Amino acid sequence: MIVDQNTHRASYATEDRAVAVGWRRRIFALAGVAIWAGLLALFARAFAAGGFGIVEIAILIAFALYLPWSLFGFLNATIGFLVMRLARDPLAATCPPAAVADQQAPLTTTTAVLWCIRNEDVDRVFRAVALMAEDLAAHAPAGHFAIHILSDTNRPEIGADEEAAVAALQARFGAALPIAYRRRSSNEGYKAGNIRDFAVTAGGAYDFALVLDADSAMTAAKILSMVRIMQATPRLGILQSLVVGLPSTSPLARLFQFGMRLGMRSYTLGSAWWHADCGPYWGHNALIRLAPFTAHCDLPRLPGKPPLGGDILSHDQVEAVLMRRAGYEVRVIPEEGGSYEENPPTLIEFVRREMRWCLGNTQYWRLLDLPGLKPTSRFQLVIAVVMFVASPTFLILWSLLLIEALRRQGEVWLDPTLGLWLVAIAVAMIFAPKLASVADVLIDPAKRRGFGGGWRFLASFAIETAFSFLVTPISMVAHTLMMISLLFGRSIGWTAQVRDAHTVPWREAAARFWPQTLIGALAFTGLWRLAPIATVYAAPVYLGLLLAIPLAVATSSPRIGAFMRRIGLAAIPEEIAMPAEVARLVGVDAPGDAALGDAASGEAAPLPWAPPEATSRHSRSDDRETTMAIEMTATNGLVRGTRFGRMFGALVGAVAGLTVLAGSGAAAEPIAVDVANKSVKTKCAEEDNVYYTLSSEKISGFTIEARTPAYVANILRDSSAPDFSGCTFGHDPVAVQAKPYIPPTAVLYEDDQFILKGVVYPDFWRPTTVPVKVGNLTQNFLHLVQLWKKTAGGPLEFLVFYPQDGYWRLKALPPFKMHEVSYGSSFLFGPVEVSTRPFVGYKSVEFDPKTLTFTIAFERGGVAKARVTSLEVGSAKVDVRFEGAVDPKYPFAGLRSMYVEPANADTAETVWRATPGGPLQKDTVVDFHSGKAAEVGFVRSVLSSHNTSAPDILFGGFVKD
Repeated sequence: MIVDQNTHRASYATEDRAVAVGWRRRIFALAGVAIWAGLLALFARAFAAGGFGIVEIAILIAFALYLPWSLFGFLNATIGFLVMRLARDPLAATCPPAAVADQQAPLTTTTAVLWCIRNEDVDRVFRAVALMAEDLAAHAPAGHFAIHILSDTNRPEIGADEEAAVAALQARFGAALPIAYRRRSSNEGYKAGNIRDFAVTAGGAYDFALVLDADSAMTAAKILSMVRIMQATPRLGILQSLVVGLPSTSPLARLFQFGMRLGMRSYTLGSAWWHADCGPYWGHNALIRLAPFTAHCDLPRLPGKPPLGGDILSHDQVEAVLMRRAGYEVRVIPEEGGSYEENPPTLIEFVRREMRWCLGNTQYWRLLDLPGLKPTSRFQLVIAVVMFVASPTFLILWSLLLIEALRRQGEVWLDPTLGLWLVAIAVAMIFAPKLASVADVLIDPAKRRGFGGGWRFLASFAIETAFSFLVTPISMVAHTLMMISLLFGRSIGWTAQVRDAHTVPWREAAARFWPQTLIGALAFTGLWRLAPIATVYAAPVYLGLLLAIPLAVATSSPRIGAFMRRIGLAAIPEEIAMPAEVARLVGVDAPGDAALGDAASGEAAPLPWAPPEATSRHSRSDDRETTMAIEMTATNGLVRGTRFGRMFGALVGAVAGLTVLAGSGAAAEPIAVDVANKSVKTKCAEEDNVYYTLSSEKISGFTIEARTPAYVANILRDSSAPDFSGCTFGHDPVAVQAKPYIPPTAVLYEDDQFILKGVVYPDFWRPTTVPVKVGNLTQNFLHLVQLWKKTAGGPLEFLVFYPQDGYWRLKALPPFKMHEVSYGSSFLFGPVEVSTRPFVGYKSVEFDPKTLTFTIAFERGGVAKARVTSLEVGSAKVDVRFEGAVDPKYPFAGLRSMYVEPANADTAETVWRATPGGPLQKDTVVDFHSGKAAEVGFVRSVLSSHNTSAPDILFGGFVKD
């Protein structure tokens, strides 16, 4: 590699710049010490009226220990805001190598892309690997990149799946992009040991390594840019990208990543301004120079036993300070775009991650005496410990304040005016990073549009602020309990995360957050005894603790998630104007998103495993069984546009009833229903020989899901043509050659997201008497109603029903590389009767486009509301709620389908759970007889020659009021 070092050094690494960085650090330190001392003086003055006893001195010490972390954030945010608004080139002011690197320079280096995994969902991880491989193969010159899957998986069945996925990728990309797989027999040293093993055994073949986590995603453009920056800067040892969250429909993930999006840029800009060449390393989405990393960044093993001894768990910042000690720069690029990660989907997973970080960072205090560290590097280790020490000191501070207030009731022991000023200053400091970015967004019209508009942005900020007030004390209690457990030598497991959105049951939330609830209840009781009004003033401190359990349930609710996404609440710029690479990652359509071809041949090729929307054969890190497609987890919501007027009205309702919305239906009792099989065997693939009925005397609602079969990514040819080979009836060859009949079709409703159409046939097997109403429009002669979703590639039909006999069909949005998927099985709901064939008699149908709800009145009495609650790649759901009892003489639902043999069937297997949470059972679709089921699905696990991509149909969520 040849670099004009003199030219490059003249661009940014001059002696004058080194002096400037030194002054930046002095300014930061002096400002921090001055503000810290001033606030301590103000705090002492506020307590001067009542004198200083032991409790007051303890309060002052707790305040002094808590203050540095919030002060650190405040200073970074303030500097970051000034850089954003005043610097002519913020990138040049914070990361000069990135500003001066030639982004058209030819590559002269080799890079290993390292995916570090352990017991992860194979489908999810390798779909991300495939997308990155496609991107690199299409845009990076050959011979400069290779992908290495570094597995620490200790479960043989998952390891086997990993090997199969790697083999498929190797066959697909060949020599165009080498892909290697290595699985360690033990995970000594955890992730750091995994990377160290690669660096020692295979790292010599590469100049750089791009370190990724299982949930990481980066574009080829970003990777190439970082490589060019590093190859042009020989003394650059670690280059960290600014990682942002991917769009999500988990309520917690949406709120968290919206808040992080506000706080991270100003914070990172301010930090990079004075950290300069002693920047942070976050352990993923970063480029490292392998030679010095291998030579100088071998982590020491801490003396003593775990948890505080042994292997260093939070390896990243330690490796950064060791790299800097060796004379190499560590820098962060404080620009968003091209570097992504997924955020925890639930409060439980969020707190689990926080506790892991708390455990890892707490080990740093034993590294503070490492010889040769730069002062800034040593400070980084200190502040990493202080970040979590702040939690118990905060709780101690407020506990002591409450104790003192109760002990000295009626006395003047605190200046109320100064006390309120201190609280206001503390809150402003905590929220400074977000407030700085809020100001920056509101000033810039383009940035406001990026968040969906000024009013939507402010509404989202208000909700996220309330969310932060509630979640912060919950995390603080978790950190405190973690530190207490460390004192007794206890720890938590360092396992992989549960990354899929899922509903948190009330029982699990209570088991995890009862300590927070108890502490919140004690705080509320003490404040009420002090003065009822105190419960209002101190609500930000205790309210989140008191509401921890319902908050955990509410922030995992798919209903709230779908609602938030529909109205654009807590939306990030990648959701408002979704880049093509993000669309591919999250599995939705975006303008300009074109399927990439096979790297070797240039032809389109299917992914060699199921997409993440399909259920994997093996569970992820929490060891829950998720076999087959029957596991009912939380779903993503619909992507729908709306005007702000409707959004704000709905938002007010959401704020007022957040927990109520999450728990709606909580009074409904889960039940098992009677499932009866009335199927017959056939050799004709065009005969609906599969017929199942679902019955219950007290059913009030249930859910129907259409889920793309798990083998969909292996489909080479999707066959949906009729097959009359085994039938005694068939096509008229003359009619087949004639011009096909196109039935009259009318558009009943259309907006910017959906189209509802009605179709009239020349004849139908039942009388045409059912009116279909949409707004002021009523149609009395429709035989078929179709609901379409608008996408960048054109409208996609995903739901149809026949008003005259009650048959419905549902399918999901097509997965990556497929233009559409087929329909297969049909379902019915309502009083199911039989006359020649099963049917449900409708009296009328009305469609509400705002909620995607069909209201059906039945001939036999009663009403049902069928609402589309989820439409995404791989899954679509309809929620059915009955108003009034279904006559128990009739089944309340039925399924019609076709089965000849497993490889020629629209459905082939029946899977069910007899009780909620019970064991999964399976039988062939024609051999199952009857029984109770809390969930029942009709699925295929073998590629079928008939309607190959047609969905599995799942019935679940049976409840009675």
